[in-house]
Amino acid sequence: MAKKHSIGRGKNKKFIVRYDDYSTGIRKQKQKTFKLSKEADDFIFRINSLRNGKKDYPFLPVQQEPEKEEILFRQFAMKWYEVDYYRSVRASTFKNRRFYLDKHILPFFGDRYLHEISGDVLNEFYAELKRKGYAPKTISSIHKFLSRLLKSSVKKGYIEVDPMEQLEAKPKDPIRKAHPWSYAEIVQFIDAAEKEKKDVMYDFTLHTGLRQGEVFAVPWFNIDFDEKTVIVTRSVSYDENGVPELIPKSQESYRTVSLPTDLIDKLKQHQKQQQLMKERFGTHYHHELDLVFPKSDGGFHNPSNVRRQLYRLMEKANVRRISFHDLRHTHARMLIQSGANPSIVQKRLGHEDIETTFRYYGHLWPNADKEAVENLEKVMGKYKKK
Repeated sequence: MAKKHSIGRGKNKKFIVRYDDYSTGIRKQKQKTFKLSKEADDFIFRINSLRNGKKDYPFLPVQQEPEKEEILFRQFAMKWYEVDYYRSVRASTFKNRRFYLDKHILPFFGDRYLHEISGDVLNEFYAELKRKGYAPKTISSIHKFLSRLLKSSVKKGYIEVDPMEQLEAKPKDPIRKAHPWSYAEIVQFIDAAEKEKKDVMYDFTLHTGLRQGEVFAVPWFNIDFDEKTVIVTRSVSYDENGVPELIPKSQESYRTVSLPTDLIDKLKQHQKQQQLMKERFGTHYHHELDLVFPKSDGGFHNPSNVRRQLYRLMEKANVRRISFHDLRHTHARMLIQSGANPSIVQKRLGHEDIETTFRYYGHLWPNADKEAVENLEKVMGKYKKK
């Protein structure tokens, strides 16, 4: 039995006919796509006439798109995951996303045909996740993974329109409330950390805004003492067993961050102290990593150990307890309060687009619009006087 349904709206509206093909002796469900409803109706009439043994029937030949064999979501998803997705992400991400696939996505979509997934079906899926009590961050992560999968199915020609485009409200990462320090708290903390000779890494983070994984992965050859800069080219992540994995950043996400003179002086002294540690450990030191901020044997820091050290230093300094990531937020706040424009903040923090910068820090420019109008008024006033 041939059936017709429409997809898209307005000028993008198309008509799809799904039908059973027995030409090989085995039933296969196929589909054809038409721009006009009448073309689809004519094709259905032709299919039904052939099935009933009639050869004389009114049928207007039209240009058709190649036939597309229907495929179950499960079949496409597993092939895409094992081949395309595997080649495009790091090993830890590939392994972690398998949980989303097995636990949430395949149980809901697996036995449906790809063409049956619509915006309404996706809304049902996200509503079910919400009813089960999953956090917005988790739902957003599942959405990003599923969106990537469906985009690939469109690119490969299995479906005409990405059903994600039919969603009016897509799941988004919740904006985590930042708790940046004041200048007084920064000074108190650095003073307390200096007394224990644990200040350099935290001072570096406060002055650069790098992410924790980026700080842990900075090599000495990316520090330019003459130009007073650090080039961010890589990061480190950890799998479920805590094993570190060095991840090179894409060429587009490389960035160069300027460093203040005081911090450069600190880094030079830190390098000398590190050389003594290298001599102490000898061949047991991880010279090959050449890390600026390693643990004592030159290897990557354990994030849990750093967190405990950070909390202990905060308690000693008598300042508010914040996360390591809030050091990055503190840097952003200092930049904005010093008069930095949004594009500079975006570049230093390594945001992919300016929208991300405004989403997290736009509220820190509360008077930006007013100040812009006042400056414009001053400039125009000069010309009016002339």
